[in-house]
Amino acid sequence: MKILYNILFAVFLGAWLPTMSQDTLSIQNMVLDYYKKVPKEKAFIQTDKPYYLSGDTIWYRVHLVDLMTGIPVCRSKYVYIELLGNDTDELVERQMVKCDSDGVFDNAIFLNKNIPDGIYTLVAYTQWMRNFGEENFCYKTLQIVGDTHTAIKKRSMKMPGRPVAEKNNREGQDLKAWTTERDGKILIQPPAIEGKDVVAMLVASGEILELEQNDDKIYSIDTHKLNSNLVHLALIDRKSLSVIDEYRLEIEDRDKAEVTIKGKARKERESMTLDIDVKDASGQPLSGLFSLSVTDYDVVKPDSSEAVLIDSFRHTTYDTPLADILRGQYPKIDYGFQTRQLITGSVHGTIGNRVKHPRLIVVNTTKGLRHEFELGDSSRFMLQVDCPENTTFVLEATRKSGGTGLVQLDIDPQNFPKLKMPALCEACTEIKLPENFVSQSRRQHTFNSSGYIELPEIVKTGKKRIHKYNNWGGVEASYVFGEDDPRLGRATTMRELFGLLGIRNVGKIFVDNIPVGDDEDDQADFYYINPTDIKSIEYFSKNNPINNLFGVNPTRNGVVPSVVFVFIKDGSEVMRKGSRYRPSMAVVRQLGYRNPIKFFSPKYEETDKESFSLPDFRTTLYWNPKVEINETGHTKLEFCASDISKSYLVTLEGISNSGVVVYKQVIIL
Repeated sequence: MKILYNILFAVFLGAWLPTMSQDTLSIQNMVLDYYKKVPKEKAFIQTDKPYYLSGDTIWYRVHLVDLMTGIPVCRSKYVYIELLGNDTDELVERQMVKCDSDGVFDNAIFLNKNIPDGIYTLVAYTQWMRNFGEENFCYKTLQIVGDTHTAIKKRSMKMPGRPVAEKNNREGQDLKAWTTERDGKILIQPPAIEGKDVVAMLVASGEILELEQNDDKIYSIDTHKLNSNLVHLALIDRKSLSVIDEYRLEIEDRDKAEVTIKGKARKERESMTLDIDVKDASGQPLSGLFSLSVTDYDVVKPDSSEAVLIDSFRHTTYDTPLADILRGQYPKIDYGFQTRQLITGSVHGTIGNRVKHPRLIVVNTTKGLRHEFELGDSSRFMLQVDCPENTTFVLEATRKSGGTGLVQLDIDPQNFPKLKMPALCEACTEIKLPENFVSQSRRQHTFNSSGYIELPEIVKTGKKRIHKYNNWGGVEASYVFGEDDPRLGRATTMRELFGLLGIRNVGKIFVDNIPVGDDEDDQADFYYINPTDIKSIEYFSKNNPINNLFGVNPTRNGVVPSVVFVFIKDGSEVMRKGSRYRPSMAVVRQLGYRNPIKFFSPKYEETDKESFSLPDFRTTLYWNPKVEINETGHTKLEFCASDISKSYLVTLEGISNSGVVVYKQVIIL
């Protein structure tokens, strides 16, 4: 990848730069060196549709690109996806997705049937992106309809990154005087400034151009050859290596990729064919791996308020800190490109003394594998693993002799960003769904993939079952989740489990009737508990008057936070201060990557149509996160219509192998 990156820069330079002096090239090399050492990734999310019903499946793909060159990359092998609820940092689900052999990140989120109505936000990021602030993550809002659907206020999201400043004048120069845009070209005439050796610089995605000061010469830049709609222009004093003036130009009318999608609408389970051609503005074929969704247009309409990939990409620019670059200052890097999964920790004595030449025994309980490592003189260790979610490791630290007396093993918890959504919201607008979307989706959910009808819950009558509540007050809780609840086994972390169970606005937590402290260390220890160690949970929802009994006070807004009692199975090794069953041993169940999931699209053969007796009311008829467009710029794909679909909304998104943003949405009638 590094070699490819250097080749791309060399190609751009050879195509753009005029003959220059060694002094001029030295400034350019400083900029190139910065981009090579501090590359930026940018993520974009595409989903199969903009709104969902509770119990539905969100199919998604994350497009990861290098923000400087605009080409797809997979330097980071893992992308994190978080589904956040309406509240500030209400985590519903977190997934880690590993790129496949083609560098594609895609998967699905299965929504809980009891998830409440609301606007939810999908967030995508890599560990490397955390170095540059959470405002550079990718945010995509979705509406989820619960059991009782009402009109919902939708939040509009700020465009990630810094706002484009039209002008940042440092020494009184009027950049507009020497930069104009006309007939698809940028015309630049670097001015002469007394006492300064001026050089002009243009930076766009994939292009870096330096222009010598010349009173007579006007440089002409063809905007159609730029990969970005935002161009960063600057005047630099070559002697002092200081920025005289900066200006950012937004190019409004720039040619897009030419995409043609042809097909004829079918109905009643007939086979449909789509012919897709993708070309650049000059008519040359574009190849790449694109994502495509086909939905029932009668119930799924385009969301005009949603920022599509092409708009997000064209209005995102690499923040070029020229002043820092010229001073040789680089940002602090706390997170590297994640190319592997790690379990890290330390071994030491229980009374603080050092354990000489410790050993570490690692057992993968899922695969039944056992390994033993010698740590030498180091008390710290880094264990490389490559495991899907729900993989459990048992680690034990011993002395060189094999004994475990007075030996303590500490595992570093996984670190995730704490997102604050309100900082990214500008306004709220009321959105309404097509009336038949909810009814059709519910009809489809009545029939699951196992081939039987799922009936509504049976309302029990008669004498109420008496439940013994284990909280120290013996008070009846709002909800009780026991060992027989399958969601306890689906979650990998306590935060994820809380999201699956609908536990929100938590003000107080008790573990085995012992209160968990409010400081970060105590909270971190609690959330490190393995959900499979949970025996039961008693949940007192917010605004319950009983919550005051447990020492919970109302917030400034008058809301009484919820209270949670968590009870642990007997003999479980709970990672809580002062209560570890065996200090030298730890059970580790980190967030592993989500195994690939393929979208199921039925194929009804002419002779077998009658054998499929279950109704087909799908709202998403086809989803393919990896549609391959070959070097001819063409592909053909097939899928089957449902029982009631009559027209179709087809959406193709992605970035070509050469870095051209591709987006097309058509209606097939």
